[in-house]
Amino acid sequence: LAFVSRFCGVEDAGIFSLTFSISQMMYLISCFEMTNVLVTDSQKTFLFLDTVCFRIITTALMVVCASGFCVLQEFDGLKRQTFMLLILYMVLLTVTELCECNLHRNGRLALAGRSLAINITVNAIVFATVLYLTRSMPAAIVGMCLATIVWLLIYDFPYICAAEIHKEQGKVNTQAVKQLLIICAPLLCMRLVMSYIINAPKLAIDQYLVIQQQSSFGYMMMPAACVNLLSLFALRPQLVNLAKAYSDRDRKWFLKIVSRLMGWNVAIAICVIIGGYLLGIPILSVFYGVDLSGYEMTLCIVLLGGCFYAFATLF
Repeated sequence: LAFVSRFCGVEDAGIFSLTFSISQMMYLISCFEMTNVLVTDSQKTFLFLDTVCFRIITTALMVVCASGFCVLQEFDGLKRQTFMLLILYMVLLTVTELCECNLHRNGRLALAGRSLAINITVNAIVFATVLYLTRSMPAAIVGMCLATIVWLLIYDFPYICAAEIHKEQGKVNTQAVKQLLIICAPLLCMRLVMSYIINAPKLAIDQYLVIQQQSSFGYMMMPAACVNLLSLFALRPQLVNLAKAYSDRDRKWFLKIVSRLMGWNVAIAICVIIGGYLLGIPILSVFYGVDLSGYEMTLCIVLLGGCFYAFATLF
């Protein structure tokens, strides 16, 4: 968003902010909250082949939903082109996410984390470089897609093969796929409602206000999203421990982990809201190259919403 704002202007930044957020909401449909279920599947109920079949189904569902949403919202021109290319990018991300998830549940969290970090960093560099050279959002998104494909071929697929997943025998278990659907559906519904609440202001701005205000709101949403990201830094590594405590019926250990995670979230919330009020607007103005003076209170409200979102994700 910062690159688009600086290289293409605030109008393109507004389009990118809206379409990227909605494509991330569609990404939830493709993921179908399967990651949390698999990582905490201490009994290895679901095999890798089952998860691949399930992910193909959910990704197809995502593409259908995204196409329908694009028609209902009457996206056209650059907005439609950007949105559909971002959906293609999300399709590729679901493949990398599935690889990382299986590395995580096979005790290779470090490899999964490294994959995610390097992949996203390389994508950002490619996006910025292509955008700077072409001043075209569609071209920059295509560059990210190509970079993701290369990363899958040179890192994710080889490590997945090395994780002994290739030794699994048998065919796809349709009952296991159905069970995944039953288990994950309520989690997905919850996350979609949460995601819609977060993105509802952007849809309202798109409907009633001008595109420049869309970009301004997008700038302030970035630190709010970082609150949830900081929460996940603590939550993700503890998922396996939470699953073990739950399966062992160790109530004391389970509640101890949850209490620590809640304490971490409270500390983040205090730091972010105070820091956002004192320094948020000047830093964001410099970062995005746009004057955001007068938005201090709006930023604090958005950050408070981000803190509640982090707690909702934890629960």
